[in-house]
Amino acid sequence: MPVKLLTMHPEQKKYVINTSLTPIGNSSAGVGLIEVLIAMLVMAVGILGFVGLQTTAKRTGYEAMQRSTAVYLINDVLERMRSNSPAVYGGNYSVSNLGNASRGNTAPGCLDTSSCLSSEIASYDLWEWEQRLDGAVEGGRGGLVSPRGCINVNDGFITVAIAWRGYSEGVDPNNAEDIDNCGAGLGIYDGSAADSLRQVVVSTSYINDN
Repeated sequence: MPVKLLTMHPEQKKYVINTSLTPIGNSSAGVGLIEVLIAMLVMAVGILGFVGLQTTAKRTGYEAMQRSTAVYLINDVLERMRSNSPAVYGGNYSVSNLGNASRGNTAPGCLDTSSCLSSEIASYDLWEWEQRLDGAVEGGRGGLVSPRGCINVNDGFITVAIAWRGYSEGVDPNNAEDIDNCGAGLGIYDGSAADSLRQVVVSTSYINDN
C-alpha cells in the first residue's frame, strides 16, 4: 500500500508553536514577579523592625547611663561635704536648681584648702559640682541633659536630688523626698505635659559634725 506523507504549511506550524508557548511564559513571569515583591516586602518589614529595636535599645542604654551619671554625681558631692562638715552645718552647701552655669564659668578664687575658709571650700565644691553636672569638665560630653541639682541640709541629714531631661515621657515623679521637686516648673522638662520628661534621683545621707 502506498504511504502518504502529511505536510503542514510553514505559517500554520509557526502559529501552533506560538499559541502553545506564549501563555505559559507570561504566567511564569507573573508568578516570579509576585514572589520577588513579597520577599522584598518581608525584608523591608524585618529591616524596619530591626531599626526600631536598635533605636529602643540605644535610648534605654542612654537613659541608664544618665541615671548612673546622676548617682555618681550625688556620691561625689556627698564626699565633698563629708570632707567639709563645718560648712555643711553652716548651711553653705544648701542650694536649689544648680545647673546651666548658674555659678559662672570661672572658678572661685580660693583653691588651696589649707588656707581657705570652710565656706570658701564649699563655694568651690558647688562650682565644680555644677561643672560636672553640665559636663563642662569633659568638654560637654559627660554631663546630663538639662540637669538641675538641689541640696538640702537639716541637722546633719543631707538630701541631694538631681533632675535631668529624659527621652521617655511618664508621670512627673513628684514626691515629698524630692526637695521641693528639684527642677520642676522651669519648663525645661515639658513634653506633652508639664515636666513629663523630668527624671530624678534622690539620695539622703547623714554627716557628723566633727
